[in-house]
Amino acid sequence: MTQGYVLKIPFGRRAIFADNIDGQFAQPVPSFSHGRGSPLVVFISAEEGCITHLATGRPGVNAGTDLRRLNLEEIHVPQTPLRFADILEYVPANVRRHIASVFERGGVLPPGSFTGVVGAIHELDPNISPLLTRYGVGRAEAIANLPLRARESLAAQKEAVNTALGLANFDRKPLLEWTPSPTEQRTSFLDGLPQAYLREDLMILNDLNHIPGLNHIRSSITSTARFEGQGVRLDVILANRMRLEEQTGADLIYYNATYQSFVMVQYKAMEQVENEHGPSFRLPNSQLNAEIFQMDRLIEQLRPASPPSNRDEYRFTENPFFIKLCPRIILDPDNVDLTPGMYFSRDHWRFLEVDTDLVGPRGGHKITYQNMRRYLNNTQFADLVQNAWVGTTPAQSSMLEAIISEILQEGKAVIIAIKSKIEIQLTETEDNL
Repeated sequence: MTQGYVLKIPFGRRAIFADNIDGQFAQPVPSFSHGRGSPLVVFISAEEGCITHLATGRPGVNAGTDLRRLNLEEIHVPQTPLRFADILEYVPANVRRHIASVFERGGVLPPGSFTGVVGAIHELDPNISPLLTRYGVGRAEAIANLPLRARESLAAQKEAVNTALGLANFDRKPLLEWTPSPTEQRTSFLDGLPQAYLREDLMILNDLNHIPGLNHIRSSITSTARFEGQGVRLDVILANRMRLEEQTGADLIYYNATYQSFVMVQYKAMEQVENEHGPSFRLPNSQLNAEIFQMDRLIEQLRPASPPSNRDEYRFTENPFFIKLCPRIILDPDNVDLTPGMYFSRDHWRFLEVDTDLVGPRGGHKITYQNMRRYLNNTQFADLVQNAWVGTTPAQSSMLEAIISEILQEGKAVIIAIKSKIEIQLTETEDNL
């Protein structure tokens, strides 16, 4: 959940802060708890009795006994300072006293108080900052009014996009800028990302002429997004034409263009059962069985591919299919942490299907965090995929045209993420230097 922080700049630090408004600034503050993947909006007071600046915050390293650094980014200067007294007139009565106390001493504004302050600031100055727009009451109401199936579909797609960004080693903070698109235009999670990250479908497709299977997805593309940084590009494509309310989840197809390697992730939700400790996934599961049958049939089609011929083509496993079990995913646009879960390769899963150690005293066959001694977590899985230690070989990838077509026919929303290097185009003059 989103938190706010009221930072009162000490008098002796105000000149230093003023010199760093266009860059970054860090201030030691009392230690506080904050989820790493959740946004932190900082209300900065560099004058007595008012908010003079807004920023995004990132808790940093320890800065002494019971202190930690609060790193400020994207510092915004309102046209006029916002007086604490004026804000307090507009906040809800049930949180007014607590907010007044935080204004007095500085510190954390929990979600309820934070929402109250944001609403009050919008009343005082509706155009104050795009930074606060995505945390306004209107955005929260728009999300709450989404049909349940639409929220579930958006949550699944966000998880897949989030995973793709992690696999490509991209900053996931842009996802915090997501907001629900208008009902008549809503087809995917990508639709709600800022325009700065969106590209027209054809513009992206024209840059992806050498991706196996691309011709099969052209007619199924709903929306696209492009992320760039440090000479690398990640193109994210949603392939599904069904309305959000008709979709049943999302899976991920990740392609590393540098090593010409595909990895495919099938997500499955674990359920919390009453009187049981932690979530579990029960076997057999008829839907997963059907999907695994499809995986096995498709991997057989890849076996005739020629073996690896050089060091970059080597893989620990050439089976590209992985299953991720995780607690049921809830749409939380204010958090970019990946849902904790357990990744299993298809080959590993073969043992889990018949493992008698997973059968309980009542004969139930289930997988839990407690009875799994070995699995890949988010970080371990990303490390393997980033350098193509797992996934298809180039020869196998070239055979995936028909396979991708079959996956798309299953009706699920499929997030296809393609990581590639940005080609630098030299002018004739530069080329001759």
